[in-house]
Amino acid sequence: PTPNPFRYGPALAVIVNGYPYFVDCGEGWWRALAHAVLTQDALDLNSVFALPNLKYLFLTHLHEDHTVGLPSFISNPYKFYAGSDKKIFGPTGVDEMIRHINAAWSIDRHEMAQGSIVRDPSGSTAVGIPVWPGTTTDGKRIFEDDNVLVEAFPTNHGFLEHTYAYRFTAKSDSRVFAFGGDGTYSEGLAAAAKDADILFVEGITRKNVRYATWGGDTEEEKVRVIGAYHMFPERLKQVYDESGVKNIVMVHVQNFNSPDDFDRLGVLKEMIDEGIENILLAQDGDLY
Repeated sequence: PTPNPFRYGPALAVIVNGYPYFVDCGEGWWRALAHAVLTQDALDLNSVFALPNLKYLFLTHLHEDHTVGLPSFISNPYKFYAGSDKKIFGPTGVDEMIRHINAAWSIDRHEMAQGSIVRDPSGSTAVGIPVWPGTTTDGKRIFEDDNVLVEAFPTNHGFLEHTYAYRFTAKSDSRVFAFGGDGTYSEGLAAAAKDADILFVEGITRKNVRYATWGGDTEEEKVRVIGAYHMFPERLKQVYDESGVKNIVMVHVQNFNSPDDFDRLGVLKEMIDEGIENILLAQDGDLY
């Protein structure tokens, strides 16, 4: 949620057989999609992200910084005459969240469907699908089609009761991609990342946590409070060791350096110093 003018909010996509499956929908999702199309040529992202393909989204948790892009995800493709009804999977409450978004933008949708150009309203709304109950550290199958199998695993992120990691298995070649969202170590996260090809996960500085503007007045308080929400290096090392994951990509990084000693790669260096190998720091629009 930091107002960084150089970065978009949390939003990722798994692409299998030219079809996208999205994870989280942070601030600037719609523009981040265009940014990826314009800056990458390894894949034909213009075809991958064709508007009728934007159908499936998996939310790790319902914090604002991971969901504020939802109105764009739901409505904008329809504005360009290429909408498709969306299915949005997530924690308990996702169905209510999506219902309220549909209602909040009903005037916009009504104008598009019944205005100067009368249109079929299908493709302009979404349905929220809770993945709980039944989600355990053994994983729960929540989605499957011809391309992927998706399983949900419980995670720990502060005091939220329901937060999830997702494990995508590509049917074409059995590659596995895990998405941890926000949070600290959990058995569920380690299980989701078991022998995965890539784990996309957050990371936070331990060395400079004393500079954090939240979490308490003392460093001890900040370690306790912030450590309940986010992934210190020693906790990510625990996930790394237990899961046997092949590669880690940090996608949600908090680096509380002092103003006089800022190091853009500081958190990455801390993770490497902790003994985590094959770890990268993502930038917007990256392909892996």
